[in-house]
Amino acid sequence: MQKIKPLDSIQNLDAPLQKAIQSIPVSDRYFIALSGGLDSLALLYFCLPYLKLHTKHIQAIHINHGLSTLATEWEEHCRVICEQLNIPYVAISVDASKKNTRPEEAARHARYAEWKKLLKKNEVLLLAHHQDDQAETVLLQLLRGSGVKGLAAMPAQQHFSQGLLCRPMLGFLREEIQAYAAEQSLNWIDDPSNFDTDFDRNFLRHEVVPLLES
Repeated sequence: MQKIKPLDSIQNLDAPLQKAIQSIPVSDRYFIALSGGLDSLALLYFCLPYLKLHTKHIQAIHINHGLSTLATEWEEHCRVICEQLNIPYVAISVDASKKNTRPEEAARHARYAEWKKLLKKNEVLLLAHHQDDQAETVLLQLLRGSGVKGLAAMPAQQHFSQGLLCRPMLGFLREEIQAYAAEQSLNWIDDPSNFDTDFDRNFLRHEVVPLLES
C-alpha cells in the first residue's frame, strides 16, 4: 500500500491536539464512524475542519445495530447533525442478534464487517476510541486469556481492508473528551445500555476500573 503522509500541523492547537491531528494520514477519502454518542460526536466536530482542508470526500457512517428501541431515533439524530454540518451521511442496518453470541460481540463483528466493505485503496476510517477504551480492552483480553498479541490492544493506526483504520483520540482520556464536548455544547446520545453491567465492558468500566483506580 502506498505510504500516506500525515496531515499538516495546525498552528492554533495545543500540543496534544496537534499530535492528534498529525496522526491522521492525508487521504483521498475519509469515513467517520458516528454512533451519535459522546466520543464519536467529539471526533466528528474535532476532525472535520482539518479534514476539509485536504479533501471534499468526507462521509459519516452510522451503524444501526437494531438492539435498542431507540435505534431509529439515534439514526435520525446522526442524520440531522450531518445535515447541519453539510457532510454526506449514510446509515447501515445490521443484524446483531445472533444466537449464542454476546450482543456486544455480535454488534462489533457486524459493524466491522460493514466498514470493511466500504474502505477502498488509500481511504481512511476514523474511530473514536480513547485511552479509557484502550485500558478496558487490555483488561478484557487479559480476562479472556489472550496472548501477547491480544494484550497489545488497539493500535493508533492499522491496515484495514484496502485502506487504513485510525484512532486519533487514543491519547485522550474519556474525561478530556467530555470536557471538550461540553465546551463545544455538543448534543450527544447517552445509550442506557452503557450502564448495564451485564455487558463485560460495562462491568469493567463501572465496577472494576474504579476499584483499580482507588
